[in-house]
Amino acid sequence: KTTLPLWLWGQGVGLDFSGKIVKTGDGVKDFKVGDRVYGVGSSGTLADYCVAEASKVAIKPSKTTHVEAASLPTVGITSLQAL
Repeated sequence: KTTLPLWLWGQGVGLDFSGKIVKTGDGVKDFKVGDRVYGVGSSGTLADYCVAEASKVAIKPSKTTHVEAASLPTVGITSLQAL
């Protein structure tokens, strides 16, 4: 029996992301199309587009690159828990 990675069964690769909002869901008031944000998705954030809960998204600091911002969420939480 072969064990295959989870992403082969419909789960995408990636958790953290950074980018520009292209669409918001109904009831989202804190963000608008065009906002540059970063945060944590459920899976598949290494794709061109991803979906995330508004509560897990924040405005990206203007002096932070998208690469820097996308590297923060999971690593930052892990670091805080280690303290």
